[in-house]
Amino acid sequence: MLTNEQIDTWTCKLRSGEYKQGRNGLKKGDRFCCLGVLADILYPGQWYPGFTTWTLDTLSIEGCEFKHYLPDSTISEAIQIKLGELNDTEEKDFCEIADWIEKNLRK
Repeated sequence: MLTNEQIDTWTCKLRSGEYKQGRNGLKKGDRFCCLGVLADILYPGQWYPGFTTWTLDTLSIEGCEFKHYLPDSTISEAIQIKLGELNDTEEKDFCEIADWIEKNLRK
């Protein structure tokens, strides 16, 4: 699970404006969902692009491929589902999501 230091780095990056927000996948081109930002922090340089501009980029971790969610060892499935809802369904911006993360995930 994530440490408070990793959570702080993640929320800082979400608020920084460095990442463009996307929806419905970890990463598509230059756009990231909130979980894609975390993946970019924890697994830098492990992305490979989709076959066309319409397909999602893929995160490759130790031979496993991820497009929508991260391994449970990174962050629980339940939390990932909630963050996906905030990002994709409720269309919260990264700052609002960072606030939720700090309130609910910091130990």
